[in-house]
Amino acid sequence: MNEIKIIPEGKFQRTLISTKTAGKISGKVLTYLVKKPFLSKDKKAAAKKDLSEKSAETIFKSLTFLKGTALKIAQFLSMELEILPETFRKELEKSYNRVPPLNRAVVRKILKDVYEGNPEQVFLNFEGEAFAAASLGQVHRAETKERNQIALKIQYPGIKNTIESDLKLVKTVVKPFSDYAFILPGLDEVKEKLIEETDYINEGRNLLFFKKRLQLKSVKIPALYEKYSSDVVIATEYIKGIALNEWIETNPPVQEKNKIAGILFEIFIKSLYELKCIHADPNPGNFIITPDLKVGLIDFGCVKKYDQVFIDNYQRLNKAIHKDESEYFSLLNELNLFTDDIDEEIQHEIIQIMHKVANWYALFYEKEWFDFQENKDIFIEPQKLFRELAKYKKYFNSQPDFIYLDRTRYGLYRIFEKMQVKIKIRNKYEWEE
Repeated sequence: MNEIKIIPEGKFQRTLISTKTAGKISGKVLTYLVKKPFLSKDKKAAAKKDLSEKSAETIFKSLTFLKGTALKIAQFLSMELEILPETFRKELEKSYNRVPPLNRAVVRKILKDVYEGNPEQVFLNFEGEAFAAASLGQVHRAETKERNQIALKIQYPGIKNTIESDLKLVKTVVKPFSDYAFILPGLDEVKEKLIEETDYINEGRNLLFFKKRLQLKSVKIPALYEKYSSDVVIATEYIKGIALNEWIETNPPVQEKNKIAGILFEIFIKSLYELKCIHADPNPGNFIITPDLKVGLIDFGCVKKYDQVFIDNYQRLNKAIHKDESEYFSLLNELNLFTDDIDEEIQHEIIQIMHKVANWYALFYEKEWFDFQENKDIFIEPQKLFRELAKYKKYFNSQPDFIYLDRTRYGLYRIFEKMQVKIKIRNKYEWEE
């Protein structure tokens, strides 16, 4: 994989790269349109497929060069199975953990500045080649002088300076998408997440919080090595295994997939209702599947904490969905969902859509076990409903607590959909016979 020598930080430089990318894709489209009238039906289909694949590759190369916000958007969009063509989505899935790494000389300079010495002086062994790389940093293996195997996550230089301008740029790029109104709330969420994720000191605190409190036999949370950590480098215990997206590609047995999905959902439910704090980045690259079928939970840059009042209300909402519809809508008002200037007619229209959303959500609780393979079209209906709700966006109060929570739960469900698993969504916190 080719290394990247430097990440462009300036707004002009990053805009220029995006413009060049758009130009390359336009050129490919024009070539296809010129040839199209002279091609047979089969050759037209092959040419269109080739255009899609080459365009996807061009976009991904541009995103990997920019890194930061641009790649975070790629991760976000790769989960939306209906928004992008399959070839585009497959290419964007590489953003989980298979991004071209930084040049080794750049990495060594970062580490030398942090440790005031070369990696070989600090560690017994240091692997110059990154074994994983994503939106904000890349990860290298190392062995401490105490013989501990660790993973060093190194933040890309200057990445904090690109967040604001990148988000504006990405909003412009995705505006032509028919699902722009649906995508927009997720984009607004990205900025806050990215700023939080660039604080590696805070990530260390988050890791220690979960390490102490999330006690599950099937979950492995790495130890933190504060001695080797800083604001731009975080050192954690190395967990042997492969990322969830790569594990899925090995086509594991159904029973194993069901088991892993069950563990992932247990992590979410227990974290929410007992810890009142969730790991809020359901990127498949953040879940390591170990040889003994446990889940290694990594990357604690983005977590979300809740107070007891919110947890109680959310719990009541979930119970009301499948038992008491009138209480469900009463709770929506109680949670200050709507703005004060909304009139009865508009509120009625919104409630009608929310009624459909509630009916859809209740489907997951209809049976003791929910089979994602038998419900392959389960996410088509909510996509339509969310587009309808987007038209009434100005009548909704900002709900950051719900945004983080819904995106995390939704992200997990999309993973389960891809895995085609059968798991128990009903749980003791949200379900009563």
